[in-house]
Amino acid sequence: MHRRPTLACSSLVFLCSASATGCNLWWHTLGGKVRPADKREYGHAEIDVVADSDLFRGLPSAAVWMSHGDEALELPPGFELTARSPHAVAGIQNTAKKWYAVQFPS
Repeated sequence: MHRRPTLACSSLVFLCSASATGCNLWWHTLGGKVRPADKREYGHAEIDVVADSDLFRGLPSAAVWMSHGDEALELPPGFELTARSPHAVAGIQNTAKKWYAVQFPS
């Protein structure tokens, strides 16, 4: 099944993409900085939750599937890091806007 990045308008807004390209484009469009990564991630990865987040509530860590070759150098204004893998940003949020994004397929 082919899934496209989606942005739903509601009290909670999620952007989850079938590949990390959607998140990187979203982050760049909102004012963040993205570049080709020195270390690409493909396959199983463990992420650590590093901030309180509605999206990751109750999870100190998670096993996910990563597939990306870019990295976020700067998050968009108003966003904070919520989860990371050993080599990349794995989740961000803007709690004022209730926007959440992950760097792995949902």
